[in-house]
This record gives sequence, C-alpha cells and structure tokens, in this order.
Amino acid sequence: MLTERGMPPWGVLLRRADVIAAGGGGIAYPPESVHQQWPEDVQVWGNPIRTDGRGLLDFSWEREWRIPGESVVLKPKMVAAVLIGDPDWKPSPVATEWVNSYTGEPLPPDMFPEFTPEAVRLNRYPSSWTDAEHLYWDGAALRLMP
Repeated sequence: MLTERGMPPWGVLLRRADVIAAGGGGIAYPPESVHQQWPEDVQVWGNPIRTDGRGLLDFSWEREWRIPGESVVLKPKMVAAVLIGDPDWKPSPVATEWVNSYTGEPLPPDMFPEFTPEAVRLNRYPSSWTDAEHLYWDGAALRLMP
C-alpha cells in the first residue's frame, strides 16, 4: 500500500479482545466465486480473492479484522496504538468542555455557556491520541522508526 499506491502510513491499532467484545473478528479470504455464494449478511466477513483475468485482487496479506455494523462505537481506551508516518503530525484538538476564561475552572453544569461572557471552550487532543502509544512508520525503509 505504501510503495505501490503511495498511500500515507496511518492506522489505529486495537486490542484483539476489545474487537471481539465489540462483535468483531478476523475475516476470511475466499475465492470471489465462493464469496458471492455467501448470504449477504455473512459477506462482510470476507474479502474475496479475484483471479479471473480482470486483474489480481488479493488482500490476504492484511490479516484483517472487522467490527461490522453501521454505528460501531470505539471507546478511546480500545485504541492500543496510533500508527503514523510523520513524527510531527498531531490530530486537531477538539472542544471538550466549557471553562471560565479567567480561572480555567469548568463551568457548572447548570450554567449556560452561550450567555456567560467568561465562558470559553477548552480544546484538547482526543483521549484516543493522548492515551495511546504512538508508532511512527518509515515508508522508505518499510520499518518502524526508533
């Protein structure tokens, strides 16, 4: 993916036990003709290998795991590590709470920040970033940076 398609290195690494607890699991890599015979609700568990002359399509090297569903919720503690290619990159901070701009103290829950002149949003990095290990991938050397 890095060398052949020029994709930037990034990823979110989850713990296997958390993926299983969320209803996920490892997927299969059947031939495309077999995958097409599976019931539609089971096809999400496969990534078919195509070798029918339209070009090779084989992602079996990925050893992919999935959590199927339309509204999968990943809790920040599920992120074991974040993989990126640029050690200087960071996500954008997000507004997490309202605080008093003079004291830095959180506003009481019964106070309406829209009508409180000293209220400001406190921006922080997502906890999935701050709590996870950061791994940096050297795309040229195809290995993790020290």
